[in-house]
Amino acid sequence: MSDRFTKIFELQSNLYCKGAPVIIRAGALHIDTLSGKVAAQLKIQSISPKAIKAVTVSIVPADGSGKKLDPPTAFQYLDLNIDRDQEFGQKNLIYLADKNARSYEVSVTEVIFLDNSIWSMKGEVWAPLHALEKIDETFSDSELTKQYLLRYGSSAEYFPSRQQDLILCACGAINKEAESLCHKCGNNLEHILSYDRESLERDKEARLAEEKAKAEAEEAARLAEAEMKALKKQERLNKAKAVLKKVTFAVVAAAVLALAAYGIGWHAIPAIRYSSADKALQVQEYDKAINTFTVLGDYRDSKERALDAIYAKGMALIENGDYSSAADEFERILSHEDSSAKAEYCSNMVKYLSAKQALDDGEYEKAASLFIELGTFEDSLTLVDDANYRLAKELTSKNEYGKAAGLLKPLAEREYNDSSTLWPDVQYRYATACFDSKDYEHAVEAFGEITQYKDSEERLKEASYQYAIELSEQSDWKTAYPLFKKLGEYQDSDSRFQEAYYQYGLQLLSSKSYEAAVQVFKSLEGFQESKEKLNEAMYGYILTHKNNSDTITFRYLEELKSKGYSDTRTIYSDLYKWVLTVTAINTSEASSTNMTSISKYKSVYVHYSLSGGAPGESTKMKLKYTLPNGYSYTYDFDKKTYSRGSVGYFFWEDGVYSNPSNGSPGTMEMHFYDEDNNLIGEGSVRITN
Repeated sequence: MSDRFTKIFELQSNLYCKGAPVIIRAGALHIDTLSGKVAAQLKIQSISPKAIKAVTVSIVPADGSGKKLDPPTAFQYLDLNIDRDQEFGQKNLIYLADKNARSYEVSVTEVIFLDNSIWSMKGEVWAPLHALEKIDETFSDSELTKQYLLRYGSSAEYFPSRQQDLILCACGAINKEAESLCHKCGNNLEHILSYDRESLERDKEARLAEEKAKAEAEEAARLAEAEMKALKKQERLNKAKAVLKKVTFAVVAAAVLALAAYGIGWHAIPAIRYSSADKALQVQEYDKAINTFTVLGDYRDSKERALDAIYAKGMALIENGDYSSAADEFERILSHEDSSAKAEYCSNMVKYLSAKQALDDGEYEKAASLFIELGTFEDSLTLVDDANYRLAKELTSKNEYGKAAGLLKPLAEREYNDSSTLWPDVQYRYATACFDSKDYEHAVEAFGEITQYKDSEERLKEASYQYAIELSEQSDWKTAYPLFKKLGEYQDSDSRFQEAYYQYGLQLLSSKSYEAAVQVFKSLEGFQESKEKLNEAMYGYILTHKNNSDTITFRYLEELKSKGYSDTRTIYSDLYKWVLTVTAINTSEASSTNMTSISKYKSVYVHYSLSGGAPGESTKMKLKYTLPNGYSYTYDFDKKTYSRGSVGYFFWEDGVYSNPSNGSPGTMEMHFYDEDNNLIGEGSVRITN
C-alpha cells in the first residue's frame, strides 16, 4: 500500500473452517496516517465449483493487550462474479469503529452463489491450514524429483495433504474430499495420496537402469556407424591417390603457387581491418572501432573487442556527464563485465539530475516523486524530505493546511529542520478550518492528533459532539454512538449515547446480526424497549442457529424458556430431546451386523448409541421389553447416567428365555425411555426355534 498506510498486524495465512466454500488467504491491519483510523484488509480465495456473488465476513477487533473490542464489524463484498481459485478482497479496506484496534479475528459467515443458494457458517472455528511441503526442498536427489514428476505430472510441486474435508493436490490446487480428480491438473487424488518414498526410489532405480542400457546401446550403434563411415572414406582416398599419380608435377606445382598467392591476399584483409579497429579504439574513435570489430565477426577475438569498445564508449560518456547516452550503450551489453550495474547507475543518475532540476525550479511535488522512486540512490532520501518541507511551506502560504500538515507530520516525527514546531501549528489551522466549514469528521481527526496544543482538547470535544449529531441525523448510529460514549458527560452526550446505541441495536436486529444486537440491548436494560428487543434478538439467533451443539443457542433458549417466551419451550424440547438408536441386534458383543432373527438358544446382544440432550446434560435410561410368550420385563441399565455420544450394548446370555426349550418363537419388542419416562427409541427381533 502507499506510504499513507502503516501495517501494524498480519493475520495467519490460509484460514479455513470445515465445509466453507472459501479460504482466507491473508489479512492485515493498517493505520491510516492521515486520519488515524484503523482498517482491516483481507485476501479471500474461492474453492467452490459454483460462482460466488456475495460474501459476508465478521471481524472481531482486539486492543494491544489482546482484549476484544466492541462491536464486531460485519462487512459484505457485493456484486462479485468469482470462479473457483480466483481471489478477491485485497483491494478493499474495512475501517473499524475503534481506533485502538491492534489485531483481529475473522470469519466468513455467509457466502451467496450466483444460483442464489447460500452457505452459512454454523459455529465452526476458522484455523490455518498447514503449508504444503515442496518436493524440491525435501529431495536432495534430482533424479528422485524427476521420478516424482514422471509419476504425478509436470505440474507437481508439493507433497499432497488431506486436511479437514480438503485434499491439497501435488499441483497446489485445493479440492473437496468428495472429488475424485483434481479440478486443476486432473490427477487421481487417492492415487497421489497413496505416495510412498520406497516405491518412488524403486521406480527411479529401474528407470535409471533402463536409461543406462538404452544409452549404451545407442553409443554402440554410433560407434558402429562411425567405423563404417571411416572405411568408406578410406576407400575414396585410395581411389583419389590413384588419379593424382596421373597428373604431372608441373601442373600440380603451378596450382599450388597460385593458391598460395591467392590465400596470402585474402587472409591479409581481416588482419588489416583488425589492426585498424585496434588503433581506432586507442585514439577513442569508439564508433569506428565498434563497427569494424562487429563486421569482423568470428575473426580472432573481434566479438569480445567489440564489447570492450562499447563499454569504453559508455565510460567516456559518463566522464562527459552524458548519462542518458551512456545508459543506452551499457544496455546493449548487459552481460559484459559490470555493464548491468553501470546501466542502472546511469538511468538513476538521469532521474536524479532531473529531480534536482525540478527542486531548483520549485516543482517540489515532481521532485519528491522522483526522489522517492530513487530510494537510497545518492542522497535521494534526504532530498525527498527537503522537497516535501519546501512544498509544505508553499502550501501553508496558500492556506492549503490539510496537504501541508500531511507532509509535515512525518517530517516532524523525524525532527527534520523545524518541522516539529511547524506541524502542530499548521495542523491546528487545518482543524479550525474544517470545523468552521462544518467538516466535523476531519476536524475530529485533526484536533485528535494535537490534543496538547493550545485549546485543541476542548475543541475536539465540540467537534466530536457536532460530528456525532451529524452522523445521528444520517442514521449512521454505528459511528455515532462511540463518539457520544467517549464524550461522557459533555453536554447531553450521555443520553444521546443511549439513543444512538439503541438505534444501532435496532439496525443490528434488522440485519440479523443477532448476537451483536443481544450485547447492545443487554447493556441498555431499562432504556425504551431494550428488554423486549433483547428477547427478540435472542429468539432470532435461536431460529437461525438450531444446532444442539451451539452453546449460545442453548444459553439463549434457557433464558427465554424460563420467561415462557413464544415457542421456546417447544424448540428446547425438540432440539434437546434424547434419541436412542438401535444400531444392531446380533449374537456378539464385537459385531456390528444387524440380524433380523436369532435362535432362542443363542445369546442376544442389542447395540445402541445415544444422542440429543442439552450441552453437558445426562439422563438415566430404562428398557421395557416383551417376549414372544407375552411376558414383559423392565431393565433400568443399572441406574447409571448416560450423556450424548454414549454407545454400548446390553445382552441376554444363552438366550432371552431362562429355559429356552420351553420358550415360544415370535417377535420380541423393545422400548427405551429416558428418566422422565419419554420414549426415546425402539427395536425388535424375531426369536426362532
